[in-house]
Amino acid sequence: MLTAVVTRCVFRSLLILALWMSGMMPALAAPVVTVGPQTSGLNLAGALETRFTPRDATLEQIRADSVNPWQANPRKLSNFGQSDQALWLHVRLTGLDNLTERAFLHYGYPNTDYVDFWVLQEDRVITHYQGGDRRPFNIRPVPDRLFLFPLPPAAGELDVYLRLESQGPLEAPVSLVTAPQASADEQHNLFWIGLYFGVIAIMVLYNGIILAMVRNRTYVYYILYVISFGWLQFLLFGLGFRYLWPESSTLNNTLTMLTPSVVFASAIAFVIHFVDLQKNGARFEILTAWLLLGVCGLLLVSSLTMPYAVTLGGYKAMMFLSVAMGFYLGVKYWLKGLKSARIFALAWFSYLVFIMIYLLELTGIVEANGITRNALAIGSAVELALLSIAFADKMNEEKDKCLLAQNTLLDVQMQMNADLDRKVRERTEALEAANRQLQEVSITDGLTRIKNRRYFEEVSHAEYQRAYREKTPLSVLMIDIDYFKRLNDQYGHQFGDLCLQRAAELIAGALKRLPDIAARYGGEEFVVLLPNTAPEGALTVAQQIHRSFANHEISDGDHTVCMTVCIGMAGETPDGRDGRENLLKQADDYLYLAKESGRNKVVWAGNADEAKAARVS
Repeated sequence: MLTAVVTRCVFRSLLILALWMSGMMPALAAPVVTVGPQTSGLNLAGALETRFTPRDATLEQIRADSVNPWQANPRKLSNFGQSDQALWLHVRLTGLDNLTERAFLHYGYPNTDYVDFWVLQEDRVITHYQGGDRRPFNIRPVPDRLFLFPLPPAAGELDVYLRLESQGPLEAPVSLVTAPQASADEQHNLFWIGLYFGVIAIMVLYNGIILAMVRNRTYVYYILYVISFGWLQFLLFGLGFRYLWPESSTLNNTLTMLTPSVVFASAIAFVIHFVDLQKNGARFEILTAWLLLGVCGLLLVSSLTMPYAVTLGGYKAMMFLSVAMGFYLGVKYWLKGLKSARIFALAWFSYLVFIMIYLLELTGIVEANGITRNALAIGSAVELALLSIAFADKMNEEKDKCLLAQNTLLDVQMQMNADLDRKVRERTEALEAANRQLQEVSITDGLTRIKNRRYFEEVSHAEYQRAYREKTPLSVLMIDIDYFKRLNDQYGHQFGDLCLQRAAELIAGALKRLPDIAARYGGEEFVVLLPNTAPEGALTVAQQIHRSFANHEISDGDHTVCMTVCIGMAGETPDGRDGRENLLKQADDYLYLAKESGRNKVVWAGNADEAKAARVS
């Protein structure tokens, strides 16, 4: 008990010292984080400015307050302890328009009560989202277990503000990710979470089988401890709020507050029965154990009546005292010659180590990472596994009966691992297929089902650069349907849409090579890109398209028309890298000349003078 109290005081002192030092640090101007085209998974902790304010302070008040300066975060802290104030984070970003994928601000702590997110540009709010586990799940901009806030792909500097309010710890693991990276990270996290619960399930099943054979009440407390701890981690991982009760933040927080009492009570009861404390323990040990059980009952009641911050402090103390008591009794009975107590003591010691890691991260002594943030979960898995081994060692006289169960459990474990691998693979394949489908939709015109202008701009730029490098010709056709507005007004938009679809089919049907691309450029205008095609070959394609329109009637049963088109054709072998726009403009000028000189014709460099003469006459 004395060791536990001293250790707790030491870490409280370190926490107070860290907070005092951070308060004494001079305020620095916010550094600008420059985002490159391939930036993803960028930890923003070192670039954050932090600030504690009263909970009713607004963004406008924060920005206008020059008295209380922002604090820099050079130690890259991501845990700011508990506070009755709101924590504000600020970071300045630039270059988001350079990203090839949509960017998100990723906030990786699911148990924050209220989360508010703003993006400002030139003192104007352009984005505002809300979240938190005390708000309905469906208000989040992205339905994710953690928090993903979309960042606008705007040019210039953006000021990003994040407001965190919680009665629990104010964690701030903030990073910048793209959509593919966020999906990959979540798949990675879910794999380890699934592995964790796989271990929990195996231990429950394994010890449940032994319980059925040996009828020992100690197994009941151990299984209850494992299940309650697994359930607590299920809640802390944000899985309950994400998948079971997304509309009930009250239920989520109530269960999160009630469950720790069950965890500690079942752990203490298990320790009492494992070492047979009533029979072998000293009087003060028995009194301490029952006192801790009574405190668990009080915490259960207080979780429904007292503020969360007060109860959370009690839970932290109970966690440390319960583990310390288990370690103390393990060492004591190990020294007394109880063989199974060796592993029993090692189990609680390992959990103490991970608690220390968690506290070191909490005070900022060690840098936050995936291990430190999940230290309690990892420690619990190690501890529960070692306790299971210790228990099996203690029940060695039943090993003949347990052998069959162990072999059965091994098969179950292998099958579960195989099923988990299969499910992860299936989810990954499904996600890749969805991404491919989404990419195809993003580059396809919804009406005509050919490529859209965005795709054409990207591909034409790449093809122009390739033509320059390889010294090959490149040609472009700009195509416009004659008098389409008159046709649309006379026969209706539905018939006009049909004409656009048929026009796209006729244009695409005239292209015989895979590199050739047809795209809708806008309205009734289409464009064709012909890589490695000289102007003579491009003229042949243009004339074929022109004839296809002249020889094709379009009918919907009520109306029948024969469309004509104007085509402007331009081609060259690039002698520089920056001539793409001039090539497109030349084709567009010839298209305009075809319209002005009577329509229903193809104009290129060879007959441009003739078309000009026709326009003048």
